[in-house]
Amino acid sequence: MPCGGRPEDDNISNVAALVDSEGKPHFKYVVEGANLFFTQQARLYLEKRKVVLFKDSSANKGGVTSSSLEVLAGLALTTDEYIKLMVFKDGQPSAFYQAYVRDVQTKIAENAAAEFACIWREHQRGGGAKARSTISDELSGTLNALQAELELSDLFEDRPSREGVMRRAIPKTLVDEIGLETLLERLPEAYQRALFSSWVASHYVRCLLLCLFRTS
Repeated sequence: MPCGGRPEDDNISNVAALVDSEGKPHFKYVVEGANLFFTQQARLYLEKRKVVLFKDSSANKGGVTSSSLEVLAGLALTTDEYIKLMVFKDGQPSAFYQAYVRDVQTKIAENAAAEFACIWREHQRGGGAKARSTISDELSGTLNALQAELELSDLFEDRPSREGVMRRAIPKTLVDEIGLETLLERLPEAYQRALFSSWVASHYVRCLLLCLFRTS
């Protein structure tokens, strides 16, 4: 699990050092915790030698999720609320803070499990012919494209749909503390659209891949 180092530390010029003289890898699994630790050429080199590899863009989404939900708390809470709920007192977190952290951890675990399942199923569906790192790129590209389309669509304007998605996308602790109506009044529309579209896109694509896997 490489979780540090310079970008592209492992590349096509040195990746052969990760296999023995017979071409057998020194390890069976790679989970990239560091961004851009391997080049794509190096990833494909290892995957061709039966290394089970999960790319940084899939394996390192916990950082993205936690930072985005930290920003969400900053946008949703007033200054007084933030000091009361999010700032440690005498070195101790509030009950709200602890519950919010648990919410974030739950969402990270759910997103990681869903990402893993999508990549694993698609790899199996293709008989193992397509590299997992390639599937990861395709999944990210599909999600980004669909999210961009949703942000430009009028689906967000449908209030019941918007409220239903936002209630699921925003951590329950925050919804319970502030109330959904108040949150929707406070959060910038651009942020709401991004959150709405990313949640819908990710769940749609994952459900679609699950259906394809079941029918293949």
